[in-house]
Amino acid sequence: MPNGEPTEKNEKGHVKCPDCGTYVNPGAASAEAILKRHRGTNSCNDARARRDKQKSGPKQKTLFSMFANVPKAKPIPSLVNTPEPICPQPIKRDVKMQRSHRASDLEVTSLPLLESLRLRILDLPTNLEDAGESHELSAFASAVQPEDPQARGKRKRTMTEKMKERQRFSSCCDKVIADINDPFVIRCGGVGKANGCETGYYHLACAGLTRRESSWICETCESQRVGKRGKH
Repeated sequence: MPNGEPTEKNEKGHVKCPDCGTYVNPGAASAEAILKRHRGTNSCNDARARRDKQKSGPKQKTLFSMFANVPKAKPIPSLVNTPEPICPQPIKRDVKMQRSHRASDLEVTSLPLLESLRLRILDLPTNLEDAGESHELSAFASAVQPEDPQARGKRKRTMTEKMKERQRFSSCCDKVIADINDPFVIRCGGVGKANGCETGYYHLACAGLTRRESSWICETCESQRVGKRGKH
């Protein structure tokens, strides 16, 4: 090296230029020869100018570093006295076991409604006569019939047999309240049709039924339907 300068190499064998600090590949030539050709060239001068500029220039700050150096605000003590939190606690009650009411304890009741009903029943006279057929509640007498043990296993009635049984009842007792929600009332399927049913609603007992049936038609509407079929 000229001037007795030491030669610095990296792990690849490249020689470091003492002027610009870059590593130059010597190739087959010697380190002194390659540095002699490199020093003073445009590439060497440009590299040295960039190095000097980086050393003398101010250090660039990033946006993150600007916010990271912001001093933290000191906490301001509160001037309002915060009340202590209320911790819920279970309420202790003395549970007293009461004896269960038996069927024989008719004299003791906790419901005023049942007690009033019991007193009214006790005030009823004992010499009441049975209601006759003219009573307004007599229509429900045959609505619920006891089950016949001998009827089990018998065949079901056909539609013709059911219609013949219905035709035995000509009209209702004219005491029906038009309420389709009444479980003891059935609505005729001919209501609203031309020359249809005028009564509309019938008691199950008056219609000879024990329960509601779908598409039920009274005797009047059925006779009109049969008459129309005969004309055709």
